[in-house]
Amino acid sequence: MGTCRYCNQNAGFLRKQHGQCRDLHAQGMREMTQLAAQAAGTTGFNETALRNTLQSIALRARATDDDISQAIANGWAQGVQHATQDGILTHEEEDSLRSFRERLVDGDLPAIAQGSATLDRAARDRIGAQARRAALATADSGGAIQELDGAQGSGTPGRRT
Repeated sequence: MGTCRYCNQNAGFLRKQHGQCRDLHAQGMREMTQLAAQAAGTTGFNETALRNTLQSIALRARATDDDISQAIANGWAQGVQHATQDGILTHEEEDSLRSFRERLVDGDLPAIAQGSATLDRAARDRIGAQARRAALATADSGGAIQELDGAQGSGTPGRRT
């Protein structure tokens, strides 16, 4: 007889989990990930309240501390995707996401690496766009834009004059 990986009760012959336990766990993981994604995009969220809520959901869903860490990382990555979805990452969005990552996200999951790369790329794009706008505002905007175009190496398309 197998033991359910979630409730540690008898799961039946050659079974490793109960269907109900699996579904409860999956629902809890979705809830924790969604909550983390919402918090990641919010400036000044309450870290203690978030952790307490995640612990409460995890207890109900029979989730481990590793599951909570994974939900936080996946939620943060979803927050990055949401913030960059419109093609414009504001400085406030970037600060909020980086602060959340520094305080709560740990490990080396693929979602973290991908989210970090996306966040860095969006920040570089914003800074490049700001530099081009500043160059256009100067008296010698044509020469400044040519300098910016020559200095680009990040794959961001430049404007030629």
